[in-house]
Amino acid sequence: NWYTTNGTTGASKIIFINQTTGWAVQNNVIYKTTDAGENWFINFSAPLSINFTSICFVDSLYGWVSCLGGRPYKATDGGVNWIQQTNLDIWESRDVLFRNYSNGFLLESNKFFRTTNGGASWIFDPSITGFSIAGRFSKYQDSTIFIIGFRTFRSLDAGANWTDYPELTGKKI
Repeated sequence: NWYTTNGTTGASKIIFINQTTGWAVQNNVIYKTTDAGENWFINFSAPLSINFTSICFVDSLYGWVSCLGGRPYKATDGGVNWIQQTNLDIWESRDVLFRNYSNGFLLESNKFFRTTNGGASWIFDPSITGFSIAGRFSKYQDSTIFIIGFRTFRSLDAGANWTDYPELTGKKI
């Protein structure tokens, strides 16, 4: 059964780190729930020129959001303070995925970035491209990660190596 709860509607991404605590992004706002999604409160509001596209937390404290119209944001205190990452020259991130505190990924339109130092620096990998603005991450409990969109890539080793699936090219998944 599905029903409407108090708080956000039309969120572009919702994640939960346990049964009660979750976050959602919608336009320039980050929402948080601590009661399993029954009630959502505004956790952070960015300038109206920012459009949050995705959110990822590795635990109850450490999280990232991707956004259009600005650089990604990072929190190390459960979202009490969101800091825009001015050290990055990434302005149109569409999805974010972190495996742990150090290792993470960002997608822009046809651009794939990885970090191994918690976002202090990002490495652009030009060989992973073609997914277009539709590019999104899909992660499974083990180390399997997909990049889906107009082109599909799969990693079986938590993002160290990626395999292109050309038979899925042009099929928006």
